[in-house]
Amino acid sequence: MTLGVGMFVMLLAPRATAGCGDLSTLQGPFVFAHEAPLASLLSQPEAGKSAARGGGGASIVGMWNFQLVSEGNTGHNPSIPDGALLDFGYTQWHSDGTELMNSGGHAAATGNFCMGTWVRSGYFTYVLNHFALSYDPTTGNLAAKIHILNR
Repeated sequence: MTLGVGMFVMLLAPRATAGCGDLSTLQGPFVFAHEAPLASLLSQPEAGKSAARGGGGASIVGMWNFQLVSEGNTGHNPSIPDGALLDFGYTQWHSDGTELMNSGGHAAATGNFCMGTWVRSGYFTYVLNHFALSYDPTTGNLAAKIHILNR
């Protein structure tokens, strides 16, 4: 349960503002995340996974259901209210320290897969260094390079 809470808190960090795309095209009104038990937001990894990179103990390795919820982003134009759902989908954390995210909030034509690397930084804490590419859905041209660093 502690691992699930840690993962949930990490994904809500204010620096994680973009998910797998560019926030400059967001337009209100925004959809607010629904309250749900923590167990429904984060799925436990499948049994039989190897130990997390960086030490023994509980592992973050596995496939997770995530939601990125806005917190502290009211300075954007347009303003993004606290509690607004920015992105959702599935993410896989691999034992070799790589991460892959499939965004449900972005169309495939705009870039809905992102990659990153992670390390264990302490007891139930992790650092994620995540990269995303966003494309213009009309022209297919690269629109933005996004770098998200969660600590």
